[in-house]
Amino acid sequence: QMDLSEFSQDKITKNKFISAKIIQLVPKIGEIPISLFCCDYKGFFFILSIYNLDKIFVKYINFQESNIVIFHPYIVESSFSYEGKKFDYYTVKATELSNLLLD
Repeated sequence: QMDLSEFSQDKITKNKFISAKIIQLVPKIGEIPISLFCCDYKGFFFILSIYNLDKIFVKYINFQESNIVIFHPYIVESSFSYEGKKFDYYTVKATELSNLLLD
């Protein structure tokens, strides 16, 4: 298991996994990827983007209760500016459904 503070920028982390609680669906215009606001076991928040998955998957998630495990995560550090302030956050990308476990 790893937390987001242990990653290298824009890297697939082979033989590692992240476990997290799913907090909320991120509302957006497009359906792909499905984006989820998550928190890992150390309290780091991140956006999980899941590709190749039908939106019907969302109905199986109990937000703020469901946990997910992401094997071999691809982690990217991102940022945006709002009202003159810069906000940094992590995006974890999952393209292989076989690398995900949902409780």
